[in-house]
Amino acid sequence: MSAPAVAWRFLVDENLPRSLVVDLLALGHVAAHVYDLGMSGAQDPIVWAFAQLSPLTLTLITGDKDFATILAYPPPHAGIIVVEVPDTMPPEQREQLILSQLATMAGQSLADTPVILEPGRVRIRR
Repeated sequence: MSAPAVAWRFLVDENLPRSLVVDLLALGHVAAHVYDLGMSGAQDPIVWAFAQLSPLTLTLITGDKDFATILAYPPPHAGIIVVEVPDTMPPEQREQLILSQLATMAGQSLADTPVILEPGRVRIRR
């Protein structure tokens, strides 16, 4: 697999599968899962602060809709991707949806951008 035109740096929240990190790394991105960083069960503000204060500044990928609240998580930031899918969607299908929809945004900066991924739709709030 070739490296992407713009490699993104992701922090994957605990409500998404750890296997997503493996797939993102294989695509040439930087990625870490909160579980692997010892932040399992951490409250949203702690996860948020870690993503913003990390030396790399990380775009957060989460299934937590609270992160879509611009007033609570305003710019500047490295980007927020909120995955809104039915709870009944199998993890493998959810992961494939994330990867395919990220591919549609290839080469774009995610900085200061909340993105909502839904089945059949990507909403980018600029």
